[in-house]
Amino acid sequence: MVNLNFAVALQRQNPQSSIIKYAARVLSGRLHEDNVEIYFRYLLQLAFHYPAVLPILCGSFKKWLVPLDGEYLNALVAKHLEFRRSDAVSWGLYLLRLTKKKISGDLAKKVVYSGDCIAMATFLGIDRKIDLVIEFVKSLNGKHRYELDKYWLLIYELTRSGQCKSGDFDKYVEKTGLQILIDQDVAFIRKLSVSMLKRRRVGFF
Repeated sequence: MVNLNFAVALQRQNPQSSIIKYAARVLSGRLHEDNVEIYFRYLLQLAFHYPAVLPILCGSFKKWLVPLDGEYLNALVAKHLEFRRSDAVSWGLYLLRLTKKKISGDLAKKVVYSGDCIAMATFLGIDRKIDLVIEFVKSLNGKHRYELDKYWLLIYELTRSGQCKSGDFDKYVEKTGLQILIDQDVAFIRKLSVSMLKRRRVGFF
């Protein structure tokens, strides 16, 4: 796409700017059946180097049902995980769920092994690989308060849902005041419902 080519050129001249992100967002509102496939293909290529386009891709996919390559998306998440780009990993996992593609077991284990709290919280939000997250949280049992504070979001959500019961965690949520929120059934993570999405279907790449 000519506009995105121009945006990439300007971005290289102004690396601290958000030109590509701006261009992608503007173009997302001008998609139609004749250009949506090339738009997705182009942005997926850019997503390896400019992860800021991933939220825009997710937003566009909610409107357009474009077939995407699951292996490519897994590789994309793995690359951002390698550079510890937490936001990019989370958006990539979210896109995998939106597209109903399988998250490979190897990738899931790498996400958990990385200790990235937000990425693991994304697993809870997309209702995938929760068993691995529960196993990780259970491994925190008996750890120093500092370690628990790093993963308070996971401890809170799994304690609230009853998926991870522990006397130590009960004491933790009580001392930190999180129990008050649990009593009020406050949720920080909202489950994604893919079945409720209404999208226009387009052809294959």
